[in-house]
Amino acid sequence: MASDLEQLGVGEEMLWSGTTARPPRTDSTDRVLLILAVAALATFVAVVAVNLFWGPALGAIGGFTAVAVFRFWLAYRRRRTTDRRYLVTNTRVVAVDRGKARSAALRALPAAALHTTDDSGVGTITFGARPSLWAQLNADLGGKPVPIALVEVTDARDVYETILEVQAGPLA
Repeated sequence: MASDLEQLGVGEEMLWSGTTARPPRTDSTDRVLLILAVAALATFVAVVAVNLFWGPALGAIGGFTAVAVFRFWLAYRRRRTTDRRYLVTNTRVVAVDRGKARSAALRALPAAALHTTDDSGVGTITFGARPSLWAQLNADLGGKPVPIALVEVTDARDVYETILEVQAGPLA
């Protein structure tokens, strides 16, 4: 695409480009937020249940609120990641998210790791250790970005092997 070609530097060749294949699945950040929402609901119900008449009604309202907040959180995350584009060139990897491009030199990145959950060929490629739960949460809320990763891309194994070849290849 023309927008992909605009991201290329002088002397760079595009080896692969693609988008997020499907919305990301829930991860540890989502699970912790769900546990916190349920804990908040349980606390709310325990505090309000002192009054037997209003306890169940307010508990139901709190439950619906907790579920709604969690669903909005998942929708927000999916919306943020489904319009992402990725490029792998002979020198770097580029992630374009809502018009903002982030890139990293492939040789400067730690070894790539492939994470797949099924046989569909869709997977996530990370570089180095996965970021901690709190780092992911902070990045999702607009804080310091986590290291670049190719999230839920098609033909993940082929892309992973291409990245390994570039990282192991001779210096230019």
